[in-house]
Amino acid sequence: MDWLSTFAVVALVAGTVCVAVMTVVAYDLRRHLHRRLDEIADRQAQHARRIADGIEALRRDQAEAEGRLGALTRSQRQLSVELAEIRERLGDGTGTGGASGDRILH
Repeated sequence: MDWLSTFAVVALVAGTVCVAVMTVVAYDLRRHLHRRLDEIADRQAQHARRIADGIEALRRDQAEAEGRLGALTRSQRQLSVELAEIRERLGDGTGTGGASGDRILH
């Protein structure tokens, strides 16, 4: 074997080793990126679930608040009606607030 064929064999082996190493590195990088993307997708799904749960809780709170607001509105209307009735009864009297002149409302 002369030096040219020795050099050719060494270059061929070096090229084969280089291709093998590059293939392993590319496969490992691809696997690592795939795993990282899966982790990111899982984390994003968790955030989406938390946001959905938060929105649902806010909707429930809003529905409760609307219910309380409706109850307060009904109570206010009822009190307005009762107050109007009281004013009518007081207006129907002698105008002094009662027969003895005492104050009815304190």
